[in-house]
Amino acid sequence: MIALSQFTSVAGCYSRLSGAETVEEITAVTDDETIDCNFSVMMDDIQSAAFCLANCILFILMTICGLCYYVARNHMLTDSIRKIMLKTTSDVTAEGSANSTMDKIFKDYRRTDGLDAGTKEKIVDATTFIKRKRSLLFLFFCAIGACIYFTTTKVDLGNNNDVVSFGTYQFNQCKPNAPCCNGVTQNCDKRVNEVIFPTSHNAMSSAAAGWLSPNNFFNMSASYEIGIRGLLIDMHLDNGEICFCHGLCSFGKTEASVELNLIKKFLDNNPNEVFIMFIEDHSEAIQGILNALDLAGLSDMAYARTKTQWPKMSALVETNKRIMLFHQTGYEGCVEAGVKCPEYFMDAFSNTFDTAYQYDDVEDIAHDCDLLDRGTFATGNLFVMNHFITNPVASPSFAHAVNWNPILKDRIIECSKTLGVVVNMPAVDFWSIGDIIETSQELNKVDVNEFYGI
Repeated sequence: MIALSQFTSVAGCYSRLSGAETVEEITAVTDDETIDCNFSVMMDDIQSAAFCLANCILFILMTICGLCYYVARNHMLTDSIRKIMLKTTSDVTAEGSANSTMDKIFKDYRRTDGLDAGTKEKIVDATTFIKRKRSLLFLFFCAIGACIYFTTTKVDLGNNNDVVSFGTYQFNQCKPNAPCCNGVTQNCDKRVNEVIFPTSHNAMSSAAAGWLSPNNFFNMSASYEIGIRGLLIDMHLDNGEICFCHGLCSFGKTEASVELNLIKKFLDNNPNEVFIMFIEDHSEAIQGILNALDLAGLSDMAYARTKTQWPKMSALVETNKRIMLFHQTGYEGCVEAGVKCPEYFMDAFSNTFDTAYQYDDVEDIAHDCDLLDRGTFATGNLFVMNHFITNPVASPSFAHAVNWNPILKDRIIECSKTLGVVVNMPAVDFWSIGDIIETSQELNKVDVNEFYGI
């Protein structure tokens, strides 16, 4: 009953938060004393209750499916072989002899001794066909189980949130009339690879947009308002349309043109802000992605890296080249697609390197600074520190375990000092949980050489 009351409270708060798009609207909900939005206290009980209920339902349904499968299997086996035997026992006049022959077949339906070659072949074909039906039934029940699992996961993730710190930290730390780059005066005199861009993993995936098993509660435009400046996104071709989607587009997608126009609008309204967009793509989608960027007007604002040394942030602001676009397929993907990619559409793994992106628990992630072999560890390249747990999918409880300090801040500092480069894109799930914005801005104020010893 306690878990049910907590679930009701959280669901009520979340339903109001889902309709909020700006920081002011979200803060108005979280500051409302008539509704409890402190989800950190409720999260464990609610998740336990939700998963317990989901598992019970899943067990009952799978038991029913198993029984149906067993009955159907035996029915098909018996019926198929009986039909064959009725056609091949016309020379048996005594009813007992016919039943005796059929009993032998039912005892081991692969035995064909005593029958002519034609009958043997028919029975073998029948049993093979039955096995195929059995495999299809098995796959069907697996599909049912997967649907149940993902549906219950969506319910669990969609009604748990932690917005304790959401909106309580002011991203813009610049004094009036002072130079300002991404909310910090000190950033303006730093080069791109010396700045931290707080980053959202699978930024397009949100509960607010109705995604299944989302990585965030709120949509991308809300993340810009709060201070997210790095976006790890997936762009793919779905039914001839370029969409933001991850894996199966049926699990969730948003129209690329809509989101790209919102990014352009935000950059136009905030002329001191610089974005990084890291795109997971496939070669068949490259031309469509480039077209979408052109139509949104982002290609004109995109910076093309042609030298090892990055420019200072102030130079990007002054020239209005305030978005950096990296795509995973890189040069090879462009060649495969038969597209001459522009310089601003940069090869991700020639310009960045990153840590592992699959962590199962807090112990795995806490002090891990080992790099994957898919990027390029070289002077000036940007450092992506993946800081999220996926086991088997993203969860607010996982974000709650790793998004807060000291674990987040300590890992950024440790990895920067260990590798001798600044962590540029600390990427988290559920950016509305934890200290990602505050930690990034506070570390952006320090002198890189003195603090990290670089």
